[in-house]
Amino acid sequence: MFYQDKYSEIAARFSNWLEVSTTDNEHIADLSLDYINRAIGSLLLEAPRGWDYLTNDRYELVLGGSSGLECSLPVDCGVILRIYTDSNDTKKPTIYYSNEGKSSSGFRIIRAFTLASGHTGTKIEFYSSPSTTPYLKYQILVPAFTGIGVEYCAFPGELILLEAQHIRCREKGLTNEWKMVSGDYEAMLLKFKAKHQNVAEDISIEINDANGFPVCVPNYSLDKGGYGVIPINISNDTDYVG
Repeated sequence: MFYQDKYSEIAARFSNWLEVSTTDNEHIADLSLDYINRAIGSLLLEAPRGWDYLTNDRYELVLGGSSGLECSLPVDCGVILRIYTDSNDTKKPTIYYSNEGKSSSGFRIIRAFTLASGHTGTKIEFYSSPSTTPYLKYQILVPAFTGIGVEYCAFPGELILLEAQHIRCREKGLTNEWKMVSGDYEAMLLKFKAKHQNVAEDISIEINDANGFPVCVPNYSLDKGGYGVIPINISNDTDYVG
């Protein structure tokens, strides 16, 4: 990542834009802190498959519990992205597991929530024992800012500032400002995703089977529909009949 923005810098800019006291409020101790934390929460939801640079892609799960098939999630797990095994020990997934999937490659999520303690001790339980060590890829939790000391931002400061302004304009009914800020926010978010999401991915499109292995799809001629194997050095869009 190519930014090192701090909360204090963004808070100062937001307070200047707000043009009202950020601390002299009846119910909220610090408006800047409140809006900027809410902006972070909003940005974390902008990537359904998780932000690339906010993920742990290889957390080893340990089987246990009463069934011997339960696994506790790490305390900083925000979103489960993928569960897999690496039977070849190549650091590349070989078998993927799915939520409420097949008995051989599925798992269920065991959730724990109370009003008194919130979400605690969420686990997963496999339907059958994985043949090798299972791993978890997940988006990490980003702690809320406290406004104390040096705190670095998980997103570019300008993007956080625009989203904080966006939320403020919406809540205060500032229609014209909301429209202007919305346009700037969406444009910058799009640019940010293009540069920092799905970085250096394979550009070829492949269909994977239930175990995550590429499926070989036959090549058919556009002429008579006959099966044809495209030779080496022939482009994929060539109408070739073997």
